[in-house]
Amino acid sequence: MGESKLRAGIVGLGVGQAHARGYLASQDAVIAALCDTDPTRLEELGAKWGVSDRYLDYRTMFRDAGLDVVSICLPNALHADATVAALEAGIHVICEKPMATCSADARRMLEAAARGGRQLMIAYNHRYRSDVRWMYQMAHSGRLGKIYHASAAWRRETGIPGSGWFGNRQLAGGGVMIDLGVHVIDLALWMMDFPAALTVSGDTRSAFGGRGLKTWGRPWGMESGQVARGEFEVEDGAIGFVRLGNEATLLVHVTWAEHSQP
Repeated sequence: MGESKLRAGIVGLGVGQAHARGYLASQDAVIAALCDTDPTRLEELGAKWGVSDRYLDYRTMFRDAGLDVVSICLPNALHADATVAALEAGIHVICEKPMATCSADARRMLEAAARGGRQLMIAYNHRYRSDVRWMYQMAHSGRLGKIYHASAAWRRETGIPGSGWFGNRQLAGGGVMIDLGVHVIDLALWMMDFPAALTVSGDTRSAFGGRGLKTWGRPWGMESGQVARGEFEVEDGAIGFVRLGNEATLLVHVTWAEHSQP
């Protein structure tokens, strides 16, 4: 008899909808429980996916749902507390990127995983793309020789997220660098076997978000029906330069919005 499927849960049904698609397509897992603070969204998606165990409080879900693994898909500032709670409940965790909004919270998460002997994975999903896997193999084959410099970029001409919390510094912890930058930095360092960062310098700017320009769907500060959402408090562009312990350098350039196309 084959092993039973993993019982998976999802906390946060905004970004969590992408995780749900993965679980629904998997032969090795089943969505056993859902959690969201929006009861309407919780009921609608629970009915759509055929999940009857629905919770408004993730601690209750961790205690009662009998989960093997949970996806934490909350705003960035809430990652650490929810992840630690799940790990302490004996549940493996897939946490959305960025891991946390500060190094102290990231350490708390790692320590909780080590104490409980549970797996903690951050959702750096781009590592699993076929083109990225090919690049990794080339970098490790020796055919490129010694890598002395890497340039990592993710640049959008128009693409400031329309979701309300992405522009809130308290909830997001930052802007484009903590949203897109973490992906390309992860890929570059992963391909070089994570050399230590010796020095880091850089700068950020917010040229468009504060003026309500170059967002997806509608100007920043407005929901449908023209209801104010608050100030845009984070950067929409960033550049960084890192000197690495393997004698290489790394240049990072990320934008949610820029004006480079004619």
